[in-house]
Amino acid sequence: MSILVGIDGSPQADRALAWAIREAALRSTRLTVLHAFRVRQFSGPLARDTSLDKERAEAQADVEQALARVCGEHPPPQVDIDATAVMGRGAADAILRHRGEAELIVVGNRGLGGFPGLLLGSVSSQVAAHADVPVAVIPGRGEAPITDASDGTRSIVVGVDGSRASMHALRWAVDEARVRNVPVTAVYIYQSLRASAPFDALVGLERYKLDRLEAQAAETARDKLGRLLEDAADYAGVQVDHRVTSGSPAKALVADAADESNLLVVGSRGHGGFAGLLLGSVSQQCLSHARGPVVVTPVDD
Repeated sequence: MSILVGIDGSPQADRALAWAIREAALRSTRLTVLHAFRVRQFSGPLARDTSLDKERAEAQADVEQALARVCGEHPPPQVDIDATAVMGRGAADAILRHRGEAELIVVGNRGLGGFPGLLLGSVSSQVAAHADVPVAVIPGRGEAPITDASDGTRSIVVGVDGSRASMHALRWAVDEARVRNVPVTAVYIYQSLRASAPFDALVGLERYKLDRLEAQAAETARDKLGRLLEDAADYAGVQVDHRVTSGSPAKALVADAADESNLLVVGSRGHGGFAGLLLGSVSQQCLSHARGPVVVTPVDD
C-alpha cells in the first residue's frame, strides 16, 4: 500500500502530512508528498518557461519546508518519501490525476484557499467525492504544535448500513484496526418510530405499546447489523463491537467518534443517497463536523 498526501503550506496541510507520515510508518510503505502549483503570469513562450521554472522551484521548496517542519532533520527511517511539485488546474485535480498507485489519499480539511468560517474546504470535499480509493481528511485544530498530533488512535468507528460503500468502509476499518491494534465499533443507525410515524398515529398508541414497538425496532436493527457483519470481513485479531442507535446518522457517528483520538470511517454514499450523488449528505456532514480524522471509502465497484 502506498500513500499520497496533498499539501499547500497551511497548518491543516502540515497536520495531514504528519498523519500521512505516521500512517506510512505503520505500514512501512512509500509516501508521496504532492504540492500543486499554477503558473500565474506569462506573456510569450520564453516568459512562460521562466515562470514555470520559478513556480516549480518555489513549490518544491514549499514541499521541503513542510517536511522540515513536520519531521525535522530525521524522517522515520521506515518511510520512503517522494516529494514532488506538479502543475495543475487546481489542487484537487492535481491530486486525483497524480494518484498513481497510491491506495490512500490524505488531505487537510481546509487549505490556504479556504474561507475562515468554512468547516470543509472545496479541495477535500472534491477529492473525497471523486477519488476511487479511500480518502483521509485530517482536521486542523487551532495553532497547537504538530507534535501534539502524535499518533494515539484509540479506536475506529465505522458506519454500516448495508450499502456497498459501507461494506467497503467496514473492511477498510478492520484492516486499519489490525495495523494499529485498536478495536472497531460498527454503528448501525435505524429510524425511530417516534421520528418517522405521523403524530396522529402516535397519539392513538398507548405508551407501553409504543415502547414495545421501539424495542422491537432496535432488536431488528441489532439482528440486521449482526447479519451484515457475519461475512463482511476477516476479523481475525480485531475486536469488533456492535452499536445500534436511532436518530440522525451523521450526528450519531460524529458523537461516537467525538474524541480527536478516534478515527471515523464512512462510505461515500449510503442507502439514503441519490444514485448520481458522488458524496452523500452523511459523509459530508461527518467531514464537516468530526473532531478527528475521517476516512471516506468509495463505492466498491
